[in-house]
Amino acid sequence: MKVISFYSNPPGITYYSDHAREWVKNVESFKLDYHIEELKSDKDYWKNTKRKPRYILDKLNQFKEDVLWIDVDLTFKTFQDYKSYPIIAVKRPGAGFRIHSCGLHFKYCDETLNFINKWAQLCETSNLNKSDHHYLYKTKNQLNFDIKYFEKDFWNVENQNYSPFGNSI
Repeated sequence: MKVISFYSNPPGITYYSDHAREWVKNVESFKLDYHIEELKSDKDYWKNTKRKPRYILDKLNQFKEDVLWIDVDLTFKTFQDYKSYPIIAVKRPGAGFRIHSCGLHFKYCDETLNFINKWAQLCETSNLNKSDHHYLYKTKNQLNFDIKYFEKDFWNVENQNYSPFGNSI
C-alpha cells in the first residue's frame, strides 16, 4: 500500500505547501511508503478539489497497488495495518451514510477503478461550486456501491483543522 496526496496552493498562499512538508514528516514517522506531488493550481478552489479522483485513479494505475489517500492537511495520530477492501472511509458521526473524504483507502481492483473513474467524470463535467466530497456521495448512490469504514480513525478527524478556503465539511 502506498499513501498518496497532492497539493496545490491558491495564488499567493503557501497553506498547502506548508502542510505538505509536515505531511511528509508525519507519514515518514509511521514508516509508510508514500507519494506526494505539487500540482499547478487552478485559481478556482473547487476545481482543485475536484482533481482528487483523477489523481487517485492515475496513481492506482501507476503503482498497481492499493493506495491510501490522505489530504495534505490531515495528520496521522496513530496507524496500524488493516484489511483491504475496495473502498474504506472514515465514518462521520450521525445517522446514515456519512463519511469524510479526507482519508480514503482504495484497493487496486477493477471494481474500485470503475468507481473512481465515474467519480472523476462527475467532478470533471460539473461547473457547480462543490467539492470532490459531494461527487463521492453522488457516485456511491448512482452505483449503489458499498463503502466500508475504517475500524479506527487514525487521524482523529473530527478534531482536525481543515482548509479555510472552501468552507466545506
